[in-house]
Amino acid sequence: MTITNLISKDKRYFLTWALTLVLMFLMLLALGSQDLLLDYNVVSSAHAEQNSESNAASRKTRKTPALRQNVYKKISEAQEFSDAKDFNGALEVLNKLEKRPKLNAYEKAMVYYLKGFAFYSQDKYPDSIEAFRKIVGNESVPLEFENRVLGTLAQLYFVVENYKEVINVLVRLHGQQDKPTHQSLFALAQAYYLEKEYDRAIETVGRVMAMDRKAGVITSENTLLLLQGCHFEKKNIKQVAGILETLVELYPKKQYWIQLSAVYSQLGLDEKQMSAMELAYRQNYLSKSKEFEMLAQLYLYHALPYKAARLLEKALKNKQMESNKKNLKLLGDAWVLAKEVDKAIVALKKAAKLSKRGDIYERLVELYSEKENWTEVVRNSEEAVKKKDLNNIGRLYLLKGVAHFNLEEFESARTALKKAKKKPKTARFAKSWMRYVDREEQRAMLEESIAEQ
Repeated sequence: MTITNLISKDKRYFLTWALTLVLMFLMLLALGSQDLLLDYNVVSSAHAEQNSESNAASRKTRKTPALRQNVYKKISEAQEFSDAKDFNGALEVLNKLEKRPKLNAYEKAMVYYLKGFAFYSQDKYPDSIEAFRKIVGNESVPLEFENRVLGTLAQLYFVVENYKEVINVLVRLHGQQDKPTHQSLFALAQAYYLEKEYDRAIETVGRVMAMDRKAGVITSENTLLLLQGCHFEKKNIKQVAGILETLVELYPKKQYWIQLSAVYSQLGLDEKQMSAMELAYRQNYLSKSKEFEMLAQLYLYHALPYKAARLLEKALKNKQMESNKKNLKLLGDAWVLAKEVDKAIVALKKAAKLSKRGDIYERLVELYSEKENWTEVVRNSEEAVKKKDLNNIGRLYLLKGVAHFNLEEFESARTALKKAKKKPKTARFAKSWMRYVDREEQRAMLEESIAEQ
């Protein structure tokens, strides 16, 4: 496999992983580990907010009607049903209460809230949304209470994947707050991302990060991932690289190093690509065979065959890579480039036995020829012919003929060289060697004759 193919595969791995991860963490955070203010003990908290409304001097004062005793009793009854998880019983009480003709706006809001909670508890999200929506814009409820409902609605719209309404609700909520919370700003950024409004998402994440800086805290991993996802979708690869550099520094994980290496490749920063993979390796993050192969190929691409060979040797020994034909051949090729012929032969012999083709035996024939181990040249050339699918059968027969010649097996040399002569690329060399074989055989016969006299 070429370095280009490996890089291309790694890019696809990064892109797929990045999108999957971003969507996964977005949905987890959208649902949240804590409910956004879904509290069915609403009556006492609403009263508290009603009494504290006058403290919000910067906001318009709301006049809240009283919650009458007879209505309060029915609401308390509905809450008792909710406490007992009898939500149908609670809804029956609330539906009857809702039909009363003289309920004031505040009392109606309490009914809608408890109905919204009961529907939510039964996973009837559209009904829950409808109930909570009836509270929004009700000037008779405390502002903080309405804001709580808006936060709950944002969560429910996330659940039903209506991200446009998440945005609408949160924008309204922020307009009614002196200072939006970190959590609600982040939720708004998520919604913008999921609605593919990436510029607005980036701007909102910037506000979240500004809050972090002002508070003297480190920006969360999820915030950085959301920002990364936005820039990735906009194909701002340089920005993606910068965010990944921050991630590996603050939240070092294997996937960030692998992604960073792939992004450097996209940017044409080959040395940085190799460095990122090497740092991942040094931190014991590499675990998959293709990851070790990738780093080895990068070493070879940067003319570091010895490092590639040592890496592969160790990974194969530790069973982090399978001892298959491809990996053993790669190890053998690395040792060849590192000019460690003996080590190359060991690896390539193992690879050759696992291959259905004869091309690796061809490689061994070349190496044994360099070492002038003529017996092994002959043996490996014969193994190569058995498996067929050769790259250059003419050269194979030429080297086999040379080996037989050096072993003074002249007839076998002629046989091999005749076959080499039939191939255009080796015909001229084969003819020369055949003449040389004839002369040497005649000389040997003459010497033998003289010796016998």
